Amino acid sequence: SIEVLEERFARRLAEELGELRKEFYLELSKVWKEIGKLRGEMKTEIESLRTEMKTEIGSLRSDLIRWMFIFWVGQFVALASILIAFLRLLG
Repeated sequence: SIEVLEERFARRLAEELGELRKEFYLELSKVWKEIGKLRGEMKTEIESLRTEMKTEIGSLRSDLIRWMFIFWVGQFVALASILIAFLRLLG
C-alpha cells in the first residue's frame, strides 16, 4: 500500500541523509585538519621570514651607520681644509 511505501521511502531517505551527513562531517574534518596543517606551516614560514628580515635590517643599519660616519668625516675634512686655506689667506 501507499502508506507502507511512504514509510519505506521516509526510512530510506533518513538513512541516506544520515550517511550523507556522516560523509559531509568526515570530509569537513579532513578540510579542518588540512587548514590546521597549512596554518602551522604558514606560521613557521612567517617566523623564518621575520628572522631573515631582522638580520637584513640589522645589516643595513650597520651599513648606514658606517656610511654616515664616512660622510661626516669627509665633511669635517672638507670644512677643515677650507678653514685652513682661509686662515692662510688672512695670515
